[in-house]
Amino acid sequence: MALSNVYTIAGMQSGATVYKDLRSHRISPNLQRMLLGGSGGVYHTFAAVGKMMPIFDFTSGDIKVILADLTSQIAKVISSDFYIWFQKMAEGGLRTAGATHTKGTIVEGMLIPVTLSLADGASAALSCQVILTSADGTTTPLTLTGSQALVASAGAGAGWTLGAVTLNGSTLEGVESVTINFGISPMTLGGSGTPYPTFTAVSKMDPTITITAAGIDEFLSWGLSGQAQNATDSTIQIDDMTEGGLRGSSPITCSIDEGLMHTDSVDLGDGGPARHSLVLQPTYDGTALPLAWTGLA
Repeated sequence: MALSNVYTIAGMQSGATVYKDLRSHRISPNLQRMLLGGSGGVYHTFAAVGKMMPIFDFTSGDIKVILADLTSQIAKVISSDFYIWFQKMAEGGLRTAGATHTKGTIVEGMLIPVTLSLADGASAALSCQVILTSADGTTTPLTLTGSQALVASAGAGAGWTLGAVTLNGSTLEGVESVTINFGISPMTLGGSGTPYPTFTAVSKMDPTITITAAGIDEFLSWGLSGQAQNATDSTIQIDDMTEGGLRGSSPITCSIDEGLMHTDSVDLGDGGPARHSLVLQPTYDGTALPLAWTGLA
């Protein structure tokens, strides 16, 4: 039988907020099979679903909109208003028009950021995860409905890239890449014989920031042990890009008030520049969040 229905990615919607510039997404049912046999038999004779812990992962360049949609840029509770689309492709053409697509509704769960990847001269990418839960442990947390129109324009409306980095108030030169790992550990629970989890929350948050720079002045100053993050915040700036131009004037900034910075590695090669990979480990001082964001309004 010939393949006739082919789908690709489309936009996403959280309540009234549309997430644009979607790069990828993945649905993982995380189904645990129950297989039974016994009595000396060679083969299993019974199969059923024991448990499911469904996860939805996605990556987007719409970092300002998504981070602003999260409470304290940590998590967002989902309750029946989170939508994803499977966009149908037209054979021999582009995309099918009208109500020809499939919409997925995540009924309940929690959205958390996973990593924010920044590179010099490249588009920023935010990877996120949705942990799906069920209100009663039995009702599916994801419903799929065919013959649907797509969400309004979900193409990129803004671009972001790596900007300046400061450590304890001093500019770090030659920065090539920054990865912010939000370090969020979710707690997901169910039980009582039901197939789906019914509760999820943030258990721990242990963010780390990895920076690569074409320069080793900091290592030569710190030595092996690194140094403390002191009273002057360290900052990661994410520059807005101007369509048809260079950079705008409304950056996003991530500030770190307390913690430790240290060398991960120093790499040197014949005829090439030394590169410094360093780690910034934020901690909580009782007042400022480990990752404090500005420029999201």
